[in-house]
Amino acid sequence: MTLSVEWHASEKIAAWVARRVPAYKERGAGGFGPHYAIGLIDKSRPIAGLVFHNYVPEDGVCELTVASTTPLWFSPTAFRAVDQYTAKNGVDKLLLWVTDRRLARACKRAVGAKLYPVPELDRILCVITRDGWRASFMGGP
Repeated sequence: MTLSVEWHASEKIAAWVARRVPAYKERGAGGFGPHYAIGLIDKSRPIAGLVFHNYVPEDGVCELTVASTTPLWFSPTAFRAVDQYTAKNGVDKLLLWVTDRRLARACKRAVGAKLYPVPELDRILCVITRDGWRASFMGGP
């Protein structure tokens, strides 16, 4: 699989993600509030969309919502794009809610995420820091 990053279709990508994430399905891309989205493309087909939203500039914190058609989105290509976007926009910490425990463990292993289970929501909050992903094998060259 050869992934490329789509940087120039933010609204289209955010809508694609919203259709696939139950919390945003009814609200659509507007439910993210101010946002920016990037897509991961394989052979001209989208395999994932990453939406950066709920940014708090004074804290350098931003939420990341991801939808994908395959777990293969979780790749060095994706995290190089995340690093590019976050560095340009002053984001030092990403908050990613996941329901899949395997993905949470992969976040911890691959990008140094800190995991905070929230049983009441049946979700895990992954807190990913710039230092964490840059020190990990995903953040390498």
